[in-house]
Amino acid sequence: MQNDCLRNYLKNIKNIAIETSYEKPPRVVVGNQGCDPDSVVGSVFTSILRTIQESKSLSNFKKEFEALCSTNPPQTSTIIPFLPLINNETNNFVRDKSDLNYLNTTFNLGLEEILPSSRLSSIPSVEITLFDHNLPEKNLQKWAQKAKYIDVVDHHVVSDQSWIKSVPKSDVQQSGSGVSVIARQATNDELDTINWYFPNLMKAACVIILADSSSFKDELKGTRWFEYDEAIIGKMQNICGMSRSETKTHKKAMKEAVFSLDQFKKPFAHLLAEDQKTFGYVLGGFSDTSKLKKGEKLEIVFSTLRNSYENFKKNYGSAMIRSHALQYIEKENAHAVVFMFLCPNDEEEGGSKRDMVVFSKDAPFARAIGQCMINKGLNMHFVFEVPGPKTDDSPMVSYRFVNPSSDVSRKIAEGALRTVLE
Repeated sequence: MQNDCLRNYLKNIKNIAIETSYEKPPRVVVGNQGCDPDSVVGSVFTSILRTIQESKSLSNFKKEFEALCSTNPPQTSTIIPFLPLINNETNNFVRDKSDLNYLNTTFNLGLEEILPSSRLSSIPSVEITLFDHNLPEKNLQKWAQKAKYIDVVDHHVVSDQSWIKSVPKSDVQQSGSGVSVIARQATNDELDTINWYFPNLMKAACVIILADSSSFKDELKGTRWFEYDEAIIGKMQNICGMSRSETKTHKKAMKEAVFSLDQFKKPFAHLLAEDQKTFGYVLGGFSDTSKLKKGEKLEIVFSTLRNSYENFKKNYGSAMIRSHALQYIEKENAHAVVFMFLCPNDEEEGGSKRDMVVFSKDAPFARAIGQCMINKGLNMHFVFEVPGPKTDDSPMVSYRFVNPSSDVSRKIAEGALRTVLE
């Protein structure tokens, strides 16, 4: 198929959705608010797979689907596509997120055609497939108040099991990436169909699975889910004709784009959102702070920032970093915010490290987050309490921890913390 086939498809199904009178609730696939490559590209992959699965039995499927991929789409279609959405107020993150922008421009994905999920506020009702969510995030609940959740695809444990049981269909598996989970749902014929129409989407998906699965520590790579990631990426590479070395080259280039010092020209809020997820917890036996009780639900925001804590302080100031953490705690009602600073070239330089700064109005809990990771055997060390500006009278505290071996990623930190809290 033609090189801009995916761009045409996303533009055409967007126009169909805009012009629909909503006699039936539209069906959408929404990724997480962090808008990371796995979430955004995975939402597109999921929407296409679900559309193919529901429409491939139609006698005129091939003709109509090819029309949706063309520059001259039909006025009407018997194919009712699932619509991918960017889970934010705008879709500027396609442009502003360096790793996502690299994939979008390199593989000509046309992701800028995706509508933001704020568009849901004008739709009476909608059926939602959640992709790469821990729970429906607050902004999505605000924009889609009458939503019916019909499907969940995730590679993280969903904390609220009572909620997940209310969803008709779910596929939640521990895995390196959400793309890996959804790709394993597809038959060989369905993967062949996706590759026939959208070969560059298959290639971008291979890069994402490799990048996400290779971020785990060596001792975790013998687990079942990592073997699943390796198996599916091998199958997809064979289908789209992408070599392992080519995949690694794109993975490296995507990382270099993220670590560029040009990042500091962007607003700090954009950098925070580049790799951010909010995780929900139901408190179990954890008792390090008197403010929390067993069974209580709480949320913790994790953001990974690509560069050293010192460089962020130099370019934005510690007051701005603290201010943004306080916004999440007060406006989003998060119980804690964890900023993880990943020094550049950590894979190539043995002397590199990661810093972690924990913010919370619950001082014992903030201190205990890092201590829990230490107790679980992670190479974390407490450094000191980070003092706030003299003009700041908020009760929020912050503690700095260091990971000298640079082997505690957000995924590992969140996973270790969950085993203690729940």
